[in-house]
Amino acid sequence: HQFALPLTNVNEAFNMQPDHINIVDGQEVMRVRDKPLPLYYLHSWLVHDSTFGGPQASHKVIVVQMGSQQFCLVVDHLIGQEEVVIKPLGRMISDTPGFAGATITGDGSIALVLDMPSLVKRYAAAY
Repeated sequence: HQFALPLTNVNEAFNMQPDHINIVDGQEVMRVRDKPLPLYYLHSWLVHDSTFGGPQASHKVIVVQMGSQQFCLVVDHLIGQEEVVIKPLGRMISDTPGFAGATITGDGSIALVLDMPSLVKRYAAAY
């Protein structure tokens, strides 16, 4: 599956560093520039199965900024930065929380565009 994240929400991205992960008050956090940020896994938010094996050095981390709130979002890989046109989702799935629409990427693939505020509201509160 491919997902797109609006650049307005992206502060920075880097390779996963599992040795920078700690647990504070039961929440995984990652040290980024000596600041602990909550750590979430996109896979566990969107794929409801038990195959996720935890943080791997091959994963990528996106520091997401929403207003004054920052957190780390772990993804399998990053494809790159593109300008895309967001199309609305069809009537049958338009009420699905966490998705703002869909787009066709430069290579012709379809990517769902993530709606970070609704994803955070739905999933981060559960941690």
